[in-house]
Amino acid sequence: MNEAGNHEKGYWFDDLALDGAAADQAGAGHLGADRRKPEREGRAELVIAPVMEKRLDALPACARFLRRLDIAGIVDGLCPVREIAHLTHGQVIETLIANRLSSPAQLFKVGEWARTWAVEEAFGIDPHLLNDDRLARALDAIAPHLDQVTGSVGAKAITEFGIDATRCHCNMTSVSLHGAFEHPEDGFPQVKYGHPKDRRPDLKQTQAGLAVTADGAIPVLNRAFSGGASEVAQVVETL
Repeated sequence: MNEAGNHEKGYWFDDLALDGAAADQAGAGHLGADRRKPEREGRAELVIAPVMEKRLDALPACARFLRRLDIAGIVDGLCPVREIAHLTHGQVIETLIANRLSSPAQLFKVGEWARTWAVEEAFGIDPHLLNDDRLARALDAIAPHLDQVTGSVGAKAITEFGIDATRCHCNMTSVSLHGAFEHPEDGFPQVKYGHPKDRRPDLKQTQAGLAVTADGAIPVLNRAFSGGASEVAQVVETL
């Protein structure tokens, strides 16, 4: 209704109100015609998709540093596998290092860790391949080459990151062990009684020496010694 009290004509077309002259003009051609609403385009659809959550944490940074150090390449050069193998020893060792740096787990739980963390996305490894048997085979493979692995990785770190290796620090320690160890394998440091650093003379032990650079504490040399070896002998052999 306008101010003079007269009713203005108006029609509704497709949910749009037209009044006055516009209504007359539009109504002449459309009044009584099919008033169906036009179809709407671009209608949104609801799609339900499965969602998988994995923990990322520092895995991308860890993977980047391991590749810069060429861990897998160094291990695979010393411990090659057959071409039909799903994983190389180097890939397995890289994953174990990532586990130790992020969320350490027993060997039989590493596979579960890999499934809940973004190991497949960061390292391209199927978590189901990381069972404890496969991990153990990789550790057995590198055991005879630990000195070469340590030295090669240390040299790579020195060149890759510009570490000053003119001065090194060396330290010795002991590792006390529970158990009899009555039949040790030949060619390896022997588990024996000695002078333990943790003051547990009732336990047998092995000993270890580690040398690192003063700049950055990069390991460049490590040695394992029998539990009964004197510390003087360890120092001389390490030097």
